[in-house]
Amino acid sequence: MRMHQRRTVLLADGDPNRARMMAFRLAALKYEVRHFENGALALLKAHELKPDLIIADADMPILDGCRMVDALRSEGGTAQIPVVLLIESAEQEALVRGWRSGADLCLPWKHSEGELELALRRLLGVGPTQHTWAAEHALAS
Repeated sequence: MRMHQRRTVLLADGDPNRARMMAFRLAALKYEVRHFENGALALLKAHELKPDLIIADADMPILDGCRMVDALRSEGGTAQIPVVLLIESAEQEALVRGWRSGADLCLPWKHSEGELELALRRLLGVGPTQHTWAAEHALAS
């Protein structure tokens, strides 16, 4: 863990407006955000930057999020980086595809701010214990 440094989140999303909004939310939570507009570039930069966490759109151009996660998991230098895959809809098929790719968490794009914050804290090992998860999740809604 980095001491006295903000955690780095690699954000991979092909929609510039949506990426800007997500980057703003992450910066407000004190994360350093590095945005890349497609999965192929994000995959290359993940090897270079070794971010603390990756947030990726499942439907990015060039290399979609699911294929990007699969590639991350198959390579030693990036296999352990936590990945949140954001899916356009919460349909069962889309969620299953995300989980099968190896993502640590699959969330629909339309999620609450508190839900994302709690998920990131847990994935980075700074979140609530299992006993407080339900209480904090209820407060976030």
